[in-house]
Amino acid sequence: MDWEIWGIIGWCGTAWPHRFGGIGGSDTDPDWPWPNNCPACNGFIGFLSAVLVSRIANLSPGLGFFEAATVAFAAGAVGSQVVGNVVGMFRAK
Repeated sequence: MDWEIWGIIGWCGTAWPHRFGGIGGSDTDPDWPWPNNCPACNGFIGFLSAVLVSRIANLSPGLGFFEAATVAFAAGAVGSQVVGNVVGMFRAK
């Protein structure tokens, strides 16, 4: 059941750049329901990436709660950005 904690922390990691001034310009397209237009998609991808990375990170000995939480937070933020950018590359404009 500890995967839920890391997933929630990863979900929180997906929205932190937008709270501090954003990542860049507004590149939203209302007809395209994918990140950055779909906050639920970003959160779900962040949840999954944090769970996967935290499972790998928990294999290392001596990893405390705050270190694991930092790994999950970063995995959520990076995972959602990477997937969103890869999808954006293949999207036809």
